[in-house]
Amino acid sequence: MTGYCVTVDVLLDGHSPLDPAILGDTTVDRLGAMTDALAHLYGAISGDERGWSATVTLDDDTLNGARDRAVSEILAAADRARLPTAPVVRVEVVREDVRDAEQERPTLLDLVSGPEAAEILGVSRQRVHQLAHEHPDFPAPAYQLGVGSLWFRAGVEAFGQRWERRAGRPPSKTA
Repeated sequence: MTGYCVTVDVLLDGHSPLDPAILGDTTVDRLGAMTDALAHLYGAISGDERGWSATVTLDDDTLNGARDRAVSEILAAADRARLPTAPVVRVEVVREDVRDAEQERPTLLDLVSGPEAAEILGVSRQRVHQLAHEHPDFPAPAYQLGVGSLWFRAGVEAFGQRWERRAGRPPSKTA
């Protein structure tokens, strides 16, 4: 047997997940009833007047078997709680170990500021900004803030590996 996490989303026609939440007391009670009904599957339920999402965890021999069992139990629990059961807009099945590994991955972007980029490249902060403006291979900023630019660390590191740095100042152009 393998552990699977199955998510089912129901979104009522005419609504978008980006719409503002619409939460009434009746919906809260119904979502609570659905949560109670799926407690044996470690159910996690969220939603509002626009629709709902339920994730359960169960063991099965196959992914398809887990999907079919979970969808059936989730929709039955929604029906008993008097929540809409259609339209289903998403069914997602993932092995539990894969889901756990995904959740351990950092979700924040690895960004660096001018001082950090300078440290990576072994130059001054001023030189970083000069390189950013003058060198065509320097990575574009991921974000431009009022206090300065932010770059992806990987882009700055890659630039540092291919950049041919020459010691000293460039020769004067006066004749």
